[in-house]
Amino acid sequence: MRRLGKDIAIYGISNMVYSLVQFVVMPLVVKSMSMEEISYWNILLPTAILLASITTFGMDSSVVRYLADTNSPTEHRSIFSAGFFTILLLATVIGIFLYYFTPFAMDSLHLPRHQSDSYWLMIAWFIGLVINQYCLNWFKFTFKRSTFITLMFLQSIVYLVIILLLKHFDILSVSNVMLALGVSQWLNVLICIVLNRNMFTFNFRKQLLRELMRYGLPSMMIVFGMNLLLNLDRYILTGQISKEDFAIYTQAFRICAIMSMFVSSFNFAFSPSSLSIINDDDAGAQFSKIHSYYLLIMTFFGLGFIACGKLAILLLSGAEYLPAFRYFPFIVFAFILYGLYTFAQIGIIKSKKIFFALYVVVAGIILTFVIDMVFVRSLGGFGCVIGLLVALLSMLLLANIISKRNLFIPYAYAKDLTIVSYFLGLATLFCYLDISKNIYWDSTFKCAILFVSILPLISILFKDDKTKALAILWRKLKPAKPE
Repeated sequence: MRRLGKDIAIYGISNMVYSLVQFVVMPLVVKSMSMEEISYWNILLPTAILLASITTFGMDSSVVRYLADTNSPTEHRSIFSAGFFTILLLATVIGIFLYYFTPFAMDSLHLPRHQSDSYWLMIAWFIGLVINQYCLNWFKFTFKRSTFITLMFLQSIVYLVIILLLKHFDILSVSNVMLALGVSQWLNVLICIVLNRNMFTFNFRKQLLRELMRYGLPSMMIVFGMNLLLNLDRYILTGQISKEDFAIYTQAFRICAIMSMFVSSFNFAFSPSSLSIINDDDAGAQFSKIHSYYLLIMTFFGLGFIACGKLAILLLSGAEYLPAFRYFPFIVFAFILYGLYTFAQIGIIKSKKIFFALYVVVAGIILTFVIDMVFVRSLGGFGCVIGLLVALLSMLLLANIISKRNLFIPYAYAKDLTIVSYFLGLATLFCYLDISKNIYWDSTFKCAILFVSILPLISILFKDDKTKALAILWRKLKPAKPE
């Protein structure tokens, strides 16, 4: 458990750094552009991420899967190169295709012609993103922790410096922000190529490539499906509501990505660590305990974030975006549920029948699309977040039913449901009750309520864990008896 916690901390915090930098620069970017420009920015970002999830073609998953089957350096080189050249070829082909069909793609995204530079820079960024993620994933699963941490920090610093320079010269725009993203990615790509120069070989078996692609195809569809699930609302809403309302809605998600940052960092770090214990006899009990701790920690962070939600909007975007606060409880809860899906699919991963996970994701996408299309005209953004919540809950239920055939996790249902109920009750209170008209005082009072109320909850629900922790601490502090 200590080793598991250490890896989660190292990879999670490192992955979080880049997200933190994006929040640091968000006020500079948002306050330098109009709501219309922000709406363009918030449609280009998820588009690049969706394209990257297709182009990766599941190579990050399949390479890791086959890497575990051999200790041969020659095989490692073959596996790395087969995956790398596959994504490089796909990224190049898709990039050329997107450039050739620029007018059609821009019309589909509701981008005006004067944003063509931003669109082209998005293409360059997405290609760099694919290669950089592949290489970083290789370092992560080969447990080259220092290299991984260094590259994540370098990428973050480069992006931060470029944004600060653009702000200093007062030339922040959608295209220049996309340029900053691209430069930070491509610098990492060049360094990764140099560091992995001994891993490149054209001498890899065709059978290996076929196996990687056969395993990667469903993995790609799952990753793409999960990204589409979380971003489908943008494509349904754009053109359905005004640019101002669209900017407010998408900024709500951008700001709530502070919670997404914690959840995605946990998922990012938990993946390699969970695979290392998945075959242990007590794996189910360990996952159950981590599940409860995850819920408690994310509930605390989520409620703290909602308590300070208006303040976060004011600082990160400005007063004109304050209406975004009404979406916060829904979005934060959706991100917490998204993190729980990591536990729900562990049994599917153990079975190696990846197509089951694909069925779950497809069901979630269909459900999201249907609910969004039914309610978006009458409820606008609320229709979309309701669709996302219903889809995630359905996916959790379905994935757990399939997973328990291969790995039974004895969830502490009473404990977990109590935590969820506590979150929903306090989140509703924080959203609809203004304790003070002053945003700063309102946030302070709500945080005080959170701290006072969560302590008894922890004391009651985690009494046994607390007793064990105190016993361990006492043994450490107790002086040794003289011989």
